[in-house]
Amino acid sequence: IKPEWMQVQRIINHVQYGKTQFDYLVKWRELVYEQATWERDDFDIMGYDDAIIKYWTHRQRMNGDVLPKHIAKKLAAKKVEEGKDKDDEEEEDCKKKKKKEPKTDLRKKYETQPDFITETGGKLHDYQLEGINWLRHCWSQGTDAILADEMGLGKTIQSMVFLYSLVKEGHTRGPFLVAAPLSTLINWEREAEFWCPDFYVVTYVGDKDSRTVIREHEFSFIEGAVRGGPKPSRLKTDQGIKFHVLL
Repeated sequence: IKPEWMQVQRIINHVQYGKTQFDYLVKWRELVYEQATWERDDFDIMGYDDAIIKYWTHRQRMNGDVLPKHIAKKLAAKKVEEGKDKDDEEEEDCKKKKKKEPKTDLRKKYETQPDFITETGGKLHDYQLEGINWLRHCWSQGTDAILADEMGLGKTIQSMVFLYSLVKEGHTRGPFLVAAPLSTLINWEREAEFWCPDFYVVTYVGDKDSRTVIREHEFSFIEGAVRGGPKPSRLKTDQGIKFHVLL
């Protein structure tokens, strides 16, 4: 058994019993969706509690769900540990209530990398920053674009940071579709996880059973959102999309 198979990658759904008792559907790292398992909320394994908090936080941000009281308490305690006080929370709430308008002009270049990238601990090369500026300008003009750099120069990073910047600065909410060769998907996942920590990225890959799990649990928060039939590929009208990026 590989150690990664015992690492929680994310929680993808839940069922509730009573007021505070939940079971969670766990996607394990480096295992396909078909092998996701249902676990009790008191399951004792490293990273499980954090994954539960991330799951509920994502539902709150994307779907407007109200956090269960015991989850809200855990989240508040975690914020205290991380040094975030009540004033920080009030400031965040105030920002959310303001009318959502783009914070930046896409025609203006980044002279230095934005703070939300610096916070990841990563450092963009100057040529990568220039590529991102160019993509942002093309997007603002409605112009198609191609990155034609040689292999190994970070086109994946530039593409993901470009999309991330659009969402972080309020130019769009997404979602985005990325079509890439099967052999490169793991790299897209890895770069997205590092450079775009607030993105919810779903990789639509695997056999029939795995793709069924993805459609049922990762496309929308609402059960039965994907139309059935011989070609179960369309979301029903007015169903909230769960992901930011679909690979």
